[in-house]
Amino acid sequence: MMTRQITVNLHGNLVMADLQVEKAANGVVYYIVANKNFSGQIPDQFPIVVNEAHEPEYDKQALSEEGLYIVLQIWNEIRALPAQFKGGEIS
Repeated sequence: MMTRQITVNLHGNLVMADLQVEKAANGVVYYIVANKNFSGQIPDQFPIVVNEAHEPEYDKQALSEEGLYIVLQIWNEIRALPAQFKGGEIS
């Protein structure tokens, strides 16, 4: 598992987010590490699974409305990264 730090724009403020990246049999899993900017909005180690079709899968029921917004912003940053920075291409 590797850790990546990305910058996310949340309501006009740039904040850092730590992601732990793990290759899985069915794609790549990004775990969002909890920090003070996401306090109470996203559970620690919240997983975003990116399947072979490069679509994100995550438990929307575990998120508040603000948590969903944060996850979507993080996903938008992840998908904009080149392959070597986002865990490699899914084969």
